[in-house]
Amino acid sequence: MSLAMKVLATLGVMGAAAASAFLTIKLGTLLPVAVGTGLLLLAAVLARPDVGSLVFVALAYSNGIALIGAKIGDASIIAAGFSGILCIPIFVHVFVKREPWIIDYPFLLMILFGGATLLSSMMAKDVDRALAWVMTFVTEGLLLYFLLMNAIRSLRSLRAVASVLVLVGAALGSFAIYQELTGQYDQQFGGLMQRNTTYGYEDEGLDDGFVRDREKVRVAHRAGGPTGGPNRCAQILLTILPVALFRLGGERTGKGRLIAAGASVLILSGILLTYSRGGFLNLIALVLLLTILGYLRFRQLIVATVVTGLLLIAIAPGYVGRIESVVGLERFTTEAVTEKKQGDATIRGRLTEMLASLHVFLDYPLLGVGPSQYSPYYSIQYMANPDIAFRDIDKSRRAHILYFELAAETGIVGLGLFMAIAMVVLRNLWRSRQRLKNTRPDLAHLAMGFFLGLLMYFGAAMFLHFSYQRFYWIALAIAGVCARLLAGAETQPTAREERGASAWLAEETEFEAEAVGVR
Repeated sequence: MSLAMKVLATLGVMGAAAASAFLTIKLGTLLPVAVGTGLLLLAAVLARPDVGSLVFVALAYSNGIALIGAKIGDASIIAAGFSGILCIPIFVHVFVKREPWIIDYPFLLMILFGGATLLSSMMAKDVDRALAWVMTFVTEGLLLYFLLMNAIRSLRSLRAVASVLVLVGAALGSFAIYQELTGQYDQQFGGLMQRNTTYGYEDEGLDDGFVRDREKVRVAHRAGGPTGGPNRCAQILLTILPVALFRLGGERTGKGRLIAAGASVLILSGILLTYSRGGFLNLIALVLLLTILGYLRFRQLIVATVVTGLLLIAIAPGYVGRIESVVGLERFTTEAVTEKKQGDATIRGRLTEMLASLHVFLDYPLLGVGPSQYSPYYSIQYMANPDIAFRDIDKSRRAHILYFELAAETGIVGLGLFMAIAMVVLRNLWRSRQRLKNTRPDLAHLAMGFFLGLLMYFGAAMFLHFSYQRFYWIALAIAGVCARLLAGAETQPTAREERGASAWLAEETEFEAEAVGVR
């Protein structure tokens, strides 16, 4: 089956699942629809086992599994059922084709990280709460990484998974654009593009006859994505954006470039519609990295700036006003030292939360206070410290910075292992990029897309805590698979690539098992 047919089959299965969910809600016929959908998925995966990986990645990264579980009322059963889809390609590889199980070094480090969090849990005030966090890591991190690592075993499958990720991001972006242009914020596409309309919103007037005027950005104006959080939505899309951009750079046909360019614009639009200040800063960082690495020339930089500016005018009026509050951060270095009531209230609150978690780490540096312990048991006390209280906060709050909160809860041991996992994957991706950039630029682009995607996640994590950790572990697992497969990739271009065939929807006629084992 061609890559194009795989992608279409995946979208068809997702469409059938969405239609089934709609009928379930409208007609209340849960059992027949669930059975029908299950049989359809099973038939597709049994016919082409690799489709199981595509379906799972599409549903997991769009948060569809959690949304379906919430509708039905038992998320754990739904999650287990869809995770079982990954077991079919694994069964084919291991028990039918007699290929070995795959264990890589990042996975071994993840086991050590799990052990460190378990040890930290023993020091917690609420051990049950801490152990619940550890179990979430085991199921959404350790297990997901292991399953994806053993299910995706060929470059063909990896390209298909990358394409599905880009399509998911493009779909989320298109949903956000539809809401914005029509003003139908109550249409949330089954929870895939949520909006907080609790406090209402105002219609914009027209400036100069065609440009919308939005003096104040209300919470309903901000695209919340599949989790309902605008900043989290920006992070989810930022992780995919470099993959889409490098698919554009790696395309050799006009059709492939057009598809990749369209997907990139949709993903970028989704990021802008979150009105995330942290997301905007990460977009600037991405442009700088692309320029430094030589991927973005002056003419392309001008085009990218113009496109982004037009998108801001067309779909995200008011973003400039949001960014201006970031520009005012210099006041924290002068006036705020003596008068801590200056500047944007949200920024002052975030700064207070960040510094409080840092001080908890300094007081408990080795193993921390235990997973999921900082917010309920330490945040109020430490945020009341007059030396760091830029804003008066009398409720428990998360740290809103992954690194400080993880350090506060798991200590230098946990944070060190957590970062070591990512560093190994990033190092391997970079090495593959360096080795293949002259002989196999298509594969070098693939490596660089995932490399920068992880960096975008970590950049956004400067302003977010570690909730919804499954998104990170899915992205890391796919990046880890990419690094492993490219480590054994040939350095000479194939005959197909010499003819200029597109890797986006290239037809594959043979299944090629890649090198496996600990790397």
